[in-house]
Amino acid sequence: MEKLAIEYQDTGYDFVFVYTREAHPGELRPHHTRFEQKLDQARAFQSQYDIKRPILVDSLDGAGHRAYGALPDMLYLIGKGQRLIWFKADWTDADTLRIILEYQIKRTEMRQANRKVGPNYCEFLGFRPRMWDRFVAHLHTNGPKAVADWERAMAYWKEHPPSHG
Repeated sequence: MEKLAIEYQDTGYDFVFVYTREAHPGELRPHHTRFEQKLDQARAFQSQYDIKRPILVDSLDGAGHRAYGALPDMLYLIGKGQRLIWFKADWTDADTLRIILEYQIKRTEMRQANRKVGPNYCEFLGFRPRMWDRFVAHLHTNGPKAVADWERAMAYWKEHPPSHG
Protein backbone atom coordinates (compact mmCIF):
# COMPACT_ATOMS: atom_id res chain seq x y z
CA MET A 1 0.00 0.00 0.00
CA GLU A 2 2.96 2.33 0.62
CA LYS A 3 3.99 2.09 -3.04
CA LEU A 4 0.44 2.87 -4.17
CA ALA A 5 0.22 5.87 -1.82
CA ILE A 6 3.39 7.30 -3.35
CA GLU A 7 2.22 6.57 -6.90
CA TYR A 8 -1.10 8.38 -6.34
CA GLN A 9 0.11 11.23 -4.10
CA ASP A 10 -0.48 13.85 -6.80
CA THR A 11 -4.01 12.71 -7.73
CA GLY A 12 -5.84 14.26 -4.80
CA TYR A 13 -6.17 11.07 -2.78
CA ASP A 14 -4.86 10.86 0.76
CA PHE A 15 -3.85 7.45 2.07
CA VAL A 16 -4.09 6.82 5.80
CA PHE A 17 -3.70 3.72 7.92
CA VAL A 18 -6.24 3.28 10.70
CA TYR A 19 -4.80 1.27 13.57
CA THR A 20 -7.76 -0.40 15.25
CA ARG A 21 -6.53 -3.33 17.31
CA GLU A 22 -4.25 -6.33 17.26
CA ALA A 23 -6.33 -9.03 15.60
CA HIS A 24 -4.16 -11.68 17.27
CA PRO A 25 -2.68 -10.20 20.45
CA GLY A 26 0.08 -12.07 22.20
CA GLU A 27 2.56 -11.79 25.02
CA LEU A 28 4.74 -9.27 23.15
CA ARG A 29 1.90 -7.17 21.73
CA PRO A 30 -1.02 -7.75 24.07
CA HIS A 31 -4.65 -6.69 23.90
CA HIS A 32 -4.87 -2.93 24.47
CA THR A 33 -5.91 -1.92 27.99
CA ARG A 34 -4.77 1.73 27.92
CA PHE A 35 -4.83 4.26 25.10
CA GLU A 36 -1.14 5.13 25.66
CA GLN A 37 -0.30 1.44 25.18
CA LYS A 38 -2.33 1.41 21.95
CA LEU A 39 -0.43 4.49 20.70
CA ASP A 40 2.89 2.82 21.55
CA GLN A 41 1.91 -0.34 19.68
CA ALA A 42 0.74 1.69 16.68
CA ARG A 43 4.12 3.48 16.60
CA ALA A 44 5.95 0.15 16.86
CA PHE A 45 3.82 -1.25 14.02
CA GLN A 46 4.54 1.83 11.89
CA SER A 47 8.27 1.49 12.51
CA GLN A 48 8.42 -2.28 12.01
CA TYR A 49 6.61 -2.15 8.67
CA ASP A 50 8.06 1.21 7.56
CA ILE A 51 4.64 2.77 7.06
CA LYS A 52 5.00 6.31 5.72
CA ARG A 53 1.29 7.09 5.57
CA PRO A 54 -0.27 8.92 8.52
CA ILE A 55 -1.58 6.47 11.09
CA LEU A 56 -4.87 7.27 12.79
CA VAL A 57 -5.40 5.38 16.04
CA ASP A 58 -8.95 4.30 16.87
CA SER A 59 -10.35 4.85 20.35
CA LEU A 60 -9.52 2.30 23.00
CA ASP A 61 -13.02 0.82 22.78
CA GLY A 62 -12.76 0.53 18.96
CA ALA A 63 -15.72 2.78 18.14
CA GLY A 64 -14.42 3.61 14.65
CA HIS A 65 -13.62 -0.02 13.91
CA ARG A 66 -17.13 -1.14 14.85
CA ALA A 67 -18.71 1.70 12.87
CA TYR A 68 -17.02 0.44 9.70
CA GLY A 69 -17.65 -3.29 10.06
CA ALA A 70 -15.15 -4.55 12.68
CA LEU A 71 -13.30 -6.86 10.28
CA PRO A 72 -9.53 -7.09 10.73
CA ASP A 73 -8.18 -5.66 7.44
CA MET A 74 -10.84 -3.62 5.67
CA LEU A 75 -10.19 -1.04 2.97
CA TYR A 76 -12.32 2.05 2.26
CA LEU A 77 -12.20 4.76 -0.37
CA ILE A 78 -14.13 7.68 1.09
CA GLY A 79 -15.32 10.71 -0.84
CA LYS A 80 -14.51 14.32 -0.05
CA GLY A 81 -15.95 15.55 3.20
CA GLN A 82 -16.48 11.92 4.23
CA ARG A 83 -20.03 12.13 2.83
CA LEU A 84 -19.79 9.23 0.43
CA ILE A 85 -18.13 5.85 0.53
CA TRP A 86 -17.11 5.02 -3.02
CA PHE A 87 -15.61 1.64 -2.33
CA LYS A 88 -15.08 -0.85 0.47
CA ALA A 89 -13.39 -4.22 0.59
CA ASP A 90 -13.23 -6.77 3.37
CA TRP A 91 -9.44 -7.17 2.87
CA THR A 92 -6.85 -4.58 1.94
CA ASP A 93 -5.42 -5.20 -1.53
CA ALA A 94 -3.42 -2.59 -3.44
CA ASP A 95 -4.17 -4.12 -6.87
CA THR A 96 -7.92 -3.87 -6.35
CA LEU A 97 -7.63 -0.33 -4.99
CA ARG A 98 -5.60 0.65 -8.07
CA ILE A 99 -8.48 -0.48 -10.31
CA ILE A 100 -10.97 1.59 -8.31
CA LEU A 101 -8.72 4.66 -8.17
CA GLU A 102 -8.23 4.60 -11.95
CA TYR A 103 -11.99 4.26 -12.39
CA GLN A 104 -12.64 7.24 -10.11
CA ILE A 105 -9.96 9.35 -11.79
CA LYS A 106 -11.54 8.66 -15.19
CA ARG A 107 -14.97 9.70 -13.86
CA THR A 108 -13.49 12.91 -12.48
CA GLU A 109 -11.93 13.65 -15.87
CA MET A 110 -15.32 13.06 -17.52
CA ARG A 111 -17.02 15.49 -15.12
CA GLN A 112 -14.33 18.08 -15.75
CA ALA A 113 -14.95 17.70 -19.49
CA ASN A 114 -18.68 18.43 -18.81
CA ARG A 115 -19.73 14.86 -19.60
CA LYS A 116 -22.73 13.67 -17.66
CA VAL A 117 -22.06 10.88 -15.18
CA GLY A 118 -24.30 9.42 -12.53
CA PRO A 119 -24.12 6.83 -9.79
CA ASN A 120 -23.92 3.19 -10.76
CA TYR A 121 -24.09 0.50 -8.07
CA CYS A 122 -21.65 -2.34 -8.73
CA GLU A 123 -20.54 -5.51 -6.99
CA PHE A 124 -17.15 -7.01 -7.55
CA LEU A 125 -15.65 -10.24 -6.24
CA GLY A 126 -11.94 -9.62 -6.24
CA PHE A 127 -9.01 -11.82 -5.46
CA ARG A 128 -5.99 -10.84 -3.42
CA PRO A 129 -2.60 -12.41 -3.01
CA ARG A 130 -2.23 -14.25 0.26
CA MET A 131 1.06 -13.53 1.90
CA TRP A 132 0.94 -16.12 4.66
CA ASP A 133 4.69 -15.97 5.28
CA ARG A 134 4.54 -12.22 6.08
CA PHE A 135 1.39 -12.66 8.13
CA VAL A 136 2.77 -15.54 10.20
CA ALA A 137 6.00 -13.57 10.73
CA HIS A 138 3.86 -10.72 12.11
CA LEU A 139 2.07 -13.15 14.43
CA HIS A 140 5.42 -14.25 15.84
CA THR A 141 6.27 -10.63 16.68
CA ASN A 142 3.11 -10.59 18.82
CA GLY A 143 4.07 -13.75 20.69
CA PRO A 144 3.24 -17.49 20.90
CA LYS A 145 -0.29 -16.75 22.11
CA ALA A 146 -0.98 -14.92 18.84
CA VAL A 147 0.26 -17.89 16.80
CA ALA A 148 -1.91 -20.31 18.81
CA ASP A 149 -4.92 -17.99 18.41
CA TRP A 150 -4.43 -17.99 14.63
CA GLU A 151 -4.10 -21.76 14.49
CA ARG A 152 -7.40 -22.11 16.40
CA ALA A 153 -9.06 -19.68 14.01
CA MET A 154 -7.80 -21.57 10.96
CA ALA A 155 -9.16 -24.85 12.38
CA TYR A 156 -12.53 -23.19 12.98
CA TRP A 157 -12.64 -21.67 9.47
CA LYS A 158 -11.83 -25.04 7.97
CA GLU A 159 -14.99 -26.44 9.58
CA HIS A 160 -17.07 -23.22 9.15
CA PRO A 161 -15.88 -21.43 5.99
CA PRO A 162 -16.90 -17.77 5.68
CA SER A 163 -19.46 -16.84 3.02
CA HIS A 164 -18.86 -13.89 0.72
CA GLY A 165 -22.04 -13.79 -1.33
